Amino acid sequence: MKDSAQEVFDWIYKNKDPYHTGESAGKWLAEVNTSYRGGDFAWGWGAIGVGLYYMFKATGNVKYLDWMVPQIEWIISQRDTDLDVESYLGTGIKLPVWNDGGQYGNIHAYPVHTAVICMPILLFIKEVMTLGIRRYFDRVKIYLLVCRDALEAHNTLDNWMDFSLVSGYPVEPNFGDFDEAGKVTMPNRGNAYLAACALLDKLCATSNHLNKVVKGFNYFHTCFRLDEQSNSYYWSYWPYYYGESGWEDISHASLTMMGFWLAHHEACPLVYSALDFQRVANTAKRIVHIDCSKIIVNDNISPSSTRKEFTLSSYRTSIGTWSLLAFYDPLVLSKINPCVNELINMIVNNRQRVIGDALKSIGICIYVNKSLGLGQGLGH
Repeated sequence: MKDSAQEVFDWIYKNKDPYHTGESAGKWLAEVNTSYRGGDFAWGWGAIGVGLYYMFKATGNVKYLDWMVPQIEWIISQRDTDLDVESYLGTGIKLPVWNDGGQYGNIHAYPVHTAVICMPILLFIKEVMTLGIRRYFDRVKIYLLVCRDALEAHNTLDNWMDFSLVSGYPVEPNFGDFDEAGKVTMPNRGNAYLAACALLDKLCATSNHLNKVVKGFNYFHTCFRLDEQSNSYYWSYWPYYYGESGWEDISHASLTMMGFWLAHHEACPLVYSALDFQRVANTAKRIVHIDCSKIIVNDNISPSSTRKEFTLSSYRTSIGTWSLLAFYDPLVLSKINPCVNELINMIVNNRQRVIGDALKSIGICIYVNKSLGLGQGLGH
């Protein structure tokens, strides 16, 4: 194995990634992940797909899109309607989505799973359409319909709550016997869903979801809390119910952040300002502490969060996603790059198993470094 970040990513993907399908599309899904489809597809392949997308963005090498195709084909063959299974236990409802297999009790179809599964597919479509990669044209038409049908399945009156004329937020589907049914959802779930809907609108050249997207991110903006000392933002894991407590861990918060990042930069609803992004960049710098070559990370994004050694943190695999904020403040990379290098070392030396977030983190961080002309910032 060589030392360039791209070669390290490829080696990990081919040799360490349990989600890698190789020539047998869907092999790991068919043989390993037979129980909790929605969650496994979202947090496993959904994150890997985002990593592959950003590796394509970083290198321009279409092999990363080629690797995505058999995986997308498998994923879309596993919707509830294709398998003729209920999306919500005991309802008889069968939607073109991916239920969770009863991971938390009764079988349930989570909008966040739908969003995170669709996100890399939508990003794949965007690149193919933007760059005119003709060999994929027939596929992207099908993929776009799949994502439209899946996301629209959650776009109902019961799945939304308006707070005012300018703000509102997604609500968990009111089906099944689970505590969250009918409640305003958590930011990581809501922001991911809103971002996927914004991408769908852009690719379909419609504005069917624009009103909800803007309202949703207006609401989340009210959830920001300002730490004046560091001029940074933090927020609760579930503001609607936890209020001024339960600050979001750095892993879930990375998905929350990526939601409004993608909506703003890939779909262009201008809700947040450059100052907002700078303050979230300050959050990214604040959650990592490097002292005498030892890397310490916060458990959550609040200024008073407890800290752990990076190698002991249960949230370490998601840290590279925060590198997106380096487009507003390149100093973010001085904190995130050492974390991602350590994550790579842990994977290579069998001290960290590869999960979806790990390759997503590495892929995003490589893309950011390359985009900012810092290609030597990562390696092994």
